[in-house]
Amino acid sequence: MKRAVFAYYTGTGNTLRALGPASEAVSREGYAIEWLDLGSGAPLPALGAGELLVLGFPSLGFSPPSLVVERLKSAGRLDGADAAVLVACGATWVKGKVSPGWSGAAPIVAASLLRRKGARVLATAEASYPENWTQVSNPAGGEEAARLIGSGDAEARAFGASLAAALGPAQGGGQGSFVRRNALTLSLGRFVGWIYRRLARKALARFFVADTSCTSCGLCERTCPARAIRMRNGLPAWNLACTSCNRCINVCPARSIQASRARLVLVLLPNLAAMFAALPAARAVLRASLPALPAGAFGPAAFGLGLVLFAAFTLLQVGPFDALLRWLERRPALRRAFSKGASSGFRRYLAPDFKPGASRFR
Repeated sequence: MKRAVFAYYTGTGNTLRALGPASEAVSREGYAIEWLDLGSGAPLPALGAGELLVLGFPSLGFSPPSLVVERLKSAGRLDGADAAVLVACGATWVKGKVSPGWSGAAPIVAASLLRRKGARVLATAEASYPENWTQVSNPAGGEEAARLIGSGDAEARAFGASLAAALGPAQGGGQGSFVRRNALTLSLGRFVGWIYRRLARKALARFFVADTSCTSCGLCERTCPARAIRMRNGLPAWNLACTSCNRCINVCPARSIQASRARLVLVLLPNLAAMFAALPAARAVLRASLPALPAGAFGPAAFGLGLVLFAAFTLLQVGPFDALLRWLERRPALRRAFSKGASSGFRRYLAPDFKPGASRFR
């Protein structure tokens, strides 16, 4: 029997749910299905002719999660193997109808990495499920969430049918449907995705905090797919491995994990101010230290020095300043103030029947 590996990365279960119909369709084509959780640490297997790799993940910052990119780059060869990509996007309910998500360059980036490994990509697709970015927005609930899930399921079934058609004898090893992007949106998506993987996800991790209702159960640490949470003195702490998949904030049984309002003020606003002040500060430094330099020569030098100054400020924020904030957040007299966040009133979202830490739906 032919082998098909379904490799996935999921935060709240949308990706895993979306892969279900595809696995059923592939199974009907005579493939033996294997599941691989990319957050488990197990390597992607090397596959060859007659074998299939189906890759599923959420679009984070219009990009594959950083962990998925790293795993693909370090994977073995896939010469002669077939492959497909399914990206879960965050849909919302707007004016009585489904507003689907947009994955940016995520499916194209993943497909490109698979091709570099020697795989033949048969299909790429998006499936939009309820938005789960609870760190900044309130997830849909009730009937709205049910309709969004139904819409995502329909897209997942369409992907399964497309992939099965490409694998079936009628196609003779043809191709299914693909996500298309024009040159502008593809370039913009790649750029935003690169910024997200390199910087933004790490900044977002700094806004997570556990409020005073935390019971120190450690569920967030045990189920984090990026292994980015460590319990310290009974409270979770997030490191730079965080992909901002939002599983922790949605899985917490006490709804204790929040997006810190204090950190928004003390970290984000100074960072934005530093971004705008870096270039004028660089010009002032150059004029003071090199008064004989012509005014027109300050442009490139000031831009370069401005980047250095902003980077230095950012390093202070994610290093000593972050350590100071973490220390303050753990002081009993200050903890309540530092752990307050708008997300405390938000609903929490997990895909129906999703069991964090389990390999499949049950």
